[in-house]
Amino acid sequence: MIYKSLIISLLISTVLILVSPVFSQNSLRYADIDLNYKRGVELFEKEKYAQAQHFFNLAVDFYGVEHTDTKADAEYYLALCSIELFNADAEYRISQFIAKYPESPRTRVAYFDMAKFKYRNKKYEEAIYYFEKVWKQNLTKDQLYEYYFKKGYSFYKEEQLEQSAKMFYEILEKETKYSAPANYYYAHIAYIEKNYETALNGFTKLKDDATFAPIVPYYVVQIYYLQGKSDKVLEYGPQLLALPKTKREAEISRLVGEALYEKEQYHEAEEYLVKYKRRSSVYTRQDIYQLGYVYYMNGKYQESVTTFSNITNIEDGLTQNAFFHMADCYLKLDKKEQARMAFEASSKQDFDSEIKEISLLNYAKLSYELSYSPFNETINAFYDYITTYPNSIHRDEAYSYLAKVYLTSKNYKDALISINKIDVVSPEMMAAHQRVAFYRGLELFNNLQFSAALAAFDISLRLKNFDKHLYSLAIYWKGEALYRLARYTEAFEYYNQFLLTPGAYLLEEYNQSYYNMGYCSFKQKEYSKAVSWFRKYTDKGDEVEQVKRGDSFIRIGDCYFVNRKYKSAIEFYDNAIVLDTFDVDYAIFQKGFTYGLMKNYNNKITTLSALLEKDNQSDYAADALFERARSYVRIDSSEMAINDFNLLLIEYPNSIYIVKTLLQLGLLNYNKGEDDLALKSYKRVVIDYPGTKESKHALLGIKNIYLDMNRVDDYFAFAKEQGSIESVTVSEKDSLTYLAAEKVYMSGNWHMGVSMFDKYIDKYPNGSFIINAHYYRGDCNLQADSYNLALDDFSFVIEKPKNIFTEQSLLKAAQLNLQKGEYLLAYNLFKDLENQAEVKSNLLVAREGQMQAAFNLKNYDDAIEAAQRVLITDKIQEEEIREARMVMGKSFKEQNLFDLAIVQFRILAIDVKSIEGAESKYRVAEILNLQLKPDEAEKIVDEFIGMGTPHQYWLAKAFILLSDIYLAKDDLFQAKANLQSVIDNYGETDDGIIEEASERKDKIVTTENRQFKIENSN
Repeated sequence: MIYKSLIISLLISTVLILVSPVFSQNSLRYADIDLNYKRGVELFEKEKYAQAQHFFNLAVDFYGVEHTDTKADAEYYLALCSIELFNADAEYRISQFIAKYPESPRTRVAYFDMAKFKYRNKKYEEAIYYFEKVWKQNLTKDQLYEYYFKKGYSFYKEEQLEQSAKMFYEILEKETKYSAPANYYYAHIAYIEKNYETALNGFTKLKDDATFAPIVPYYVVQIYYLQGKSDKVLEYGPQLLALPKTKREAEISRLVGEALYEKEQYHEAEEYLVKYKRRSSVYTRQDIYQLGYVYYMNGKYQESVTTFSNITNIEDGLTQNAFFHMADCYLKLDKKEQARMAFEASSKQDFDSEIKEISLLNYAKLSYELSYSPFNETINAFYDYITTYPNSIHRDEAYSYLAKVYLTSKNYKDALISINKIDVVSPEMMAAHQRVAFYRGLELFNNLQFSAALAAFDISLRLKNFDKHLYSLAIYWKGEALYRLARYTEAFEYYNQFLLTPGAYLLEEYNQSYYNMGYCSFKQKEYSKAVSWFRKYTDKGDEVEQVKRGDSFIRIGDCYFVNRKYKSAIEFYDNAIVLDTFDVDYAIFQKGFTYGLMKNYNNKITTLSALLEKDNQSDYAADALFERARSYVRIDSSEMAINDFNLLLIEYPNSIYIVKTLLQLGLLNYNKGEDDLALKSYKRVVIDYPGTKESKHALLGIKNIYLDMNRVDDYFAFAKEQGSIESVTVSEKDSLTYLAAEKVYMSGNWHMGVSMFDKYIDKYPNGSFIINAHYYRGDCNLQADSYNLALDDFSFVIEKPKNIFTEQSLLKAAQLNLQKGEYLLAYNLFKDLENQAEVKSNLLVAREGQMQAAFNLKNYDDAIEAAQRVLITDKIQEEEIREARMVMGKSFKEQNLFDLAIVQFRILAIDVKSIEGAESKYRVAEILNLQLKPDEAEKIVDEFIGMGTPHQYWLAKAFILLSDIYLAKDDLFQAKANLQSVIDNYGETDDGIIEEASERKDKIVTTENRQFKIENSN
């Protein structure tokens, strides 16, 4: 048995030995693979995913294409490792596993893992897709809780709140780490959907949760607030704020503050609303309004207006209320101007009709009280109130105010337009109408709009029964306007009517009428009549303006002179000389000239010598020198005459007397036997003044001298050289052709005149009347608006030696070039005109032309120099003085010579009725602001507003400047209000003012909106 057993054992051992290589190899092999897989699982559970991934790969590689549960599990874990390691192939691996092993129990869990993967990557829509594929029965309890929460949160993020709430509901009462956040979101969804009780219950459960406890009280207080339970808000809110490091302190402060606001506990509310505004970076316009209203109710009016002003950039009811309360605050602060602005802004809003009506009436009343109506705001406001609220209990009060406004308004243009719309006819309104029309007429007169002024005066005159004083003045000023329109007969009648008006004797215009009536008669050449009226004026002695009295003496002298009453003329020229106030040089010259007509040559010489000794630069110096020389000729003092004539050639080479002087010198030297000197003078006339009658006289003198010298051939040579030898027939044709053209010209037929002068000039380019022909053709072209052709002719005349047409050609050529914008040519021509002017009125035109041309050329020094010469010119009108000072002021300003500029502007700015005065007032303020003197600039603008000006453009510019001043002072309310006033009240629409004001206002609004992030709602 033992042996048998041993044999069997040996056989078995042999078999085992034979079998063992294969068996032991396979056993070891499978044991090692299990070990790799198990090692991978062990590392995975220790969250060592990279190392675990290595062992799972070993397990998968071993099986190759062979399918086993272990391989499938290893691939599943590999996908999980990729997920945990955030590898790019994670999604691919898990998708491949699901596709490769659809029957594997792990596949159902793989969907869960895939969903979590998408959840973790915040791809909530895709996460929901995979959560839907999960078999919940295959999940562990913890996985199931995770499933409900993450699926619920994914629905929440996709704003599918109903499905989200259902998921969270499943784990609200479960013992899991997800129950607290599930409760939070479930309550939050209820809060969003306004299920406040449900939300409140949910949040209450979290009051002890470490994570959510800090935020829960905010929701609780917010819910109480939304439920209108102010007492609960006030119970919990302050307690929360008392805790250290309270989260959402700003928002809780807002809720408490608003609860107190609703209970009208404004003193208590202020603390919380201020805290909210200080701590929050985002707040709404409603929040700002509440704080402003709390300040208002607590009597903190400055803080209130500052706060309210930040929410007025949007047109809505909140803005209207804000402006209305700001107005009341300003009244309580005794800032009526700002109150007026706020009421105006409130009245422009249509959201609350009662506030709109009250605001409009208060705006109008304050404008009246402050005498503020730069753009006729006061009248427009009362008119709008009356027409908008015809049944208001305040209607009669508004009419009463409106009548008073018309009586005090300085904006006569708009006032006249407005009063014509009023249907109510009352004594007060009629009196106002008379006044407004009269002063509007004066405005138009001062701005040289004489025809329009007449229409305004006529309106005032129709209402004569209300103010006798204004009625008298309207008659006088209508006469003045008629005079300016050269309607002298009518003007005379109105001056005379004025003198007969009751009470006129007491007015300063009474004596002035004598002077004016004298000029009306003088202009109509009724010299005897003129003397009578001028003498009435001069007889008033010191009661009248002495400059005009001096002028009247001269005009009386002129009237006697024309009527050949020379002794009387001299008497009144002497009166003017003694008074020494106006145009004394002219009076002296006329006195001397008159002596000459009386053949009292010695007195003439004495008088003219006095003039030359007094001022050899006088405008009448050349005249005096020429006439004195002629007087010496009369008394046979040839040497003295020759001396004066030679002096005139030297001192006044551009004088119109040059050609006559040369003829006189030729004759005097010829008579003395000084033939060479005589020839020299005569030849200069022929050479320099060809075709003139003087050249013919000179040629005759030359002929006589050469005959006396027996040098006839020399005469013929000279005459031939100058083209002066011609047949009588040619000379007659020349003369007849010219005279025919001149006759057509004199008839006023410009077009035919051009044609006929063309023929003459073409046929006789060197004709005797060539200069005349060019001048007259130029004038015809000028009348026919052929300006370039006219310039060609005037230039031809100008290029010739000085002649009787030189001065007028210079004048017209200069004016045409100025009109064309050829400023350099114009400047030079005006300069030549000034040097050669014999007609005294052209001297002023020449200086004004240089001034305008130089300014347009930006040659400011030349413009200033010309303007200064304009100011010293005799008989300059007020409007010309204004223009010269304006050019000087602008020229200084352009060179940044502000101190010099402001001197001129201040002089002009005394009267803003003229356009120069209005612009200058603005310029003064502008310069002061540039000089960093904003307070002084603001004062000037305020003065400007109160002065009343018809020139709205410059007033609007001043308002825009005032806005800049307030903006620099950080007073955004007044900066905007001034711009809005321009936008709302400025009448013109096409001069860029409204666009400029709107752009600046938009910039201010943008600046404000940078400071406050305005939300549309809570």
